Amino acid sequence: MGDSILRKTDRTLSKGEDVVVCLPGARIEHVTERVENVLGHGQGGSILVHVGTNNADRDGTTRIVKRYRELVETLKKTRVEQIILSGILPVMRGRGTTFRNCKRMAINGLLEQMCEEEGVGFVDLWGYFVGKEDMFMRDGLHLSGKGAAVFSENLLRSMNNGTGCNFLN
Repeated sequence: MGDSILRKTDRTLSKGEDVVVCLPGARIEHVTERVENVLGHGQGGSILVHVGTNNADRDGTTRIVKRYRELVETLKKTRVEQIILSGILPVMRGRGTTFRNCKRMAINGLLEQMCEEEGVGFVDLWGYFVGKEDMFMRDGLHLSGKGAAVFSENLLRSMNNGTGCNFLN
């Protein structure tokens, strides 16, 4: 579940009961608001959330981490067994690319720390994408077909390897 970066990942990730919920333009708080409608309560299973792209250029890092924490609290209430958050990806073009990527790296570091504190999984795929223009569409933000394939394959591998944490309560 997440923002428009998930476009084109459904070919790899949507299998059987697994489904991709792509919410173009979604920010962390929008995903948090929709969690209950998408997951319901007491279903078990796993969820991997990739969101934050649309927050990164607008909000401060403290506010972003607070919103991620609220998202995790909401996910835990749905009694999902495995929760994994995916770090924000780099951008390739646009005004202030270096600053924007430095901020994204800082957010990912804080997000990883928060995931550890909250007992949820964290996946950082930054290294697969940084400096690799062929992974992105012309806008330098959204993933190309190749980028979406690499992204979804690595997310799937993370889910299958049990990167997340099980909740027993």
